[in-house]
Amino acid sequence: MKVAGLAGTLVAALAGMFVLGASSLVPEIARADGEHLVARAGDGQAGFAVNAFLPEQITVAVGTTVRWDFPWWEPHTVTFGVPQVGAPPATASGSDYDGTGFHSSNLLFGPGESYAVRFAATGTFDVYCVIHPGMVGSVTVVEEPGMADTQESLDRRGLEDYDRELALLEAQAKAWAARPIEREVLGDGTTRHTVYIAGETPKGDVQTFFPPFIEVALGDTVRWRSVTVTGHTVTFGPFPEGIPRAGNPAVDNRSVPGETYRGAGYWNSGMMGLDLPSGTNFEMQFGTTGSFYYYCIPHVDQGMTGAVRVTEDGAVPSTPIPAAT
Repeated sequence: MKVAGLAGTLVAALAGMFVLGASSLVPEIARADGEHLVARAGDGQAGFAVNAFLPEQITVAVGTTVRWDFPWWEPHTVTFGVPQVGAPPATASGSDYDGTGFHSSNLLFGPGESYAVRFAATGTFDVYCVIHPGMVGSVTVVEEPGMADTQESLDRRGLEDYDRELALLEAQAKAWAARPIEREVLGDGTTRHTVYIAGETPKGDVQTFFPPFIEVALGDTVRWRSVTVTGHTVTFGPFPEGIPRAGNPAVDNRSVPGETYRGAGYWNSGMMGLDLPSGTNFEMQFGTTGSFYYYCIPHVDQGMTGAVRVTEDGAVPSTPIPAAT
């Protein structure tokens, strides 16, 4: 999620309205009238989230219902207009929008989620996601069906937009993966190794640690450094089942229960990122040998995991660290 500075404060407050409501609390209106078209609200694959409406511009005939599917784990909203004091935070899926007032889905975590809007008046209407400032688009509603998109044209342009944004993210990931690991010998003779949290565009995020797997010596320190606006965590230990990940102090705040990590306990960097309260750096010294897996709480479903292998002398082991499960 891109939440930073004053704009981020406003976005976070607005997002909080949506987190409070489960999608099941907003009924869906079943309609059989008019054309039905399907687009996507974001998409992604392991290590990458494309935060864009796919496609960004849609043209439909008046009376058409557009359903946005949420195929990836990154949460989004489909939102038209500006929230009004006293207005409900979300509108029933499938209801009419005539270009006036506030009309929005809840904050939906895919896959399997969807949100539909029936466009009841002509005009061009801006659509946006409340937690991703670069995720904007428009729906143009016309009288003549012959001027409108078909499902085929939406699918084609949506795929083109997705492929373009994914390629930009993959290029960043490739560049970061090629960088040598930064290592610094400290005054006590141990070494500090730096792992970067990096890679983002206005319409997407790289959900990977660089490097994702690292070998260190007993007593060494690993420093995670974030260079992204999007917030991420570095978390060791199980996250309690049933506790919400959004707006939760156990996610947002730092937890360091000891001077050195010995393979137990809940250790958490808090939400790290540029202009975020937990800052951009988090360090842990390792006081026991073994392989220790960690993850980013908001993005673990998207494959953002890593591992630290600690050996007596820091020698690269003969067998690789297996992927986290």
